Amino acid sequence: MRIAVIAPDGLFRDGLIAMLTAERFVVVAAGCDYHACFQGAIERGVDAFLIDAKTLTADEVAYIEGARLYGGFCLFAISDGDSPPDGFDGSIDRSASRESLIALFRGLNIEPPIVRSQRRGRRAITHGFPLSEREYELASLIAKGYQNGQIAETMDLKEQSVKNLVSLVIRKLGCQNRVQVALRFLDTSK
Repeated sequence: MRIAVIAPDGLFRDGLIAMLTAERFVVVAAGCDYHACFQGAIERGVDAFLIDAKTLTADEVAYIEGARLYGGFCLFAISDGDSPPDGFDGSIDRSASRESLIALFRGLNIEPPIVRSQRRGRRAITHGFPLSEREYELASLIAKGYQNGQIAETMDLKEQSVKNLVSLVIRKLGCQNRVQVALRFLDTSK
């Protein structure tokens, strides 16, 4: 599941991100700027937003409700025990346990979205793999024996971005390492 986290307090936001990623959720956007975070998250196919409602203004609530018209995502507020603002699917108390937060998202049972290429406006061809077009390209380079530096150069990415993508692909494919990714690709190419 792809989640975006919007919270003005950086330390609080980082803690939420750490909890979610430890449970293998993908945090596609995070920040305190509602406009930038929404735009980036929607472009990456977000499934749910987790928003700290403590400092929400009426304008921000209106913006969030408007943005929701363009995406089929869920909205959850982090509150101090208050009911969620209008337009939100639910809320979780700021003092709730980690388990409650994880259960909130696990209970959604959201299917992986259909992957579409943002660059070409067509369906990404991923041959049945649960990967985005970019992730599929990276996995095929792994299968060809490319190392991170070579992948970074080929895909025009920074090496740290490649490392992050490699980890994501390994997780998404249910593999333990790069060799298993390569073997999985070689099995399907026959």
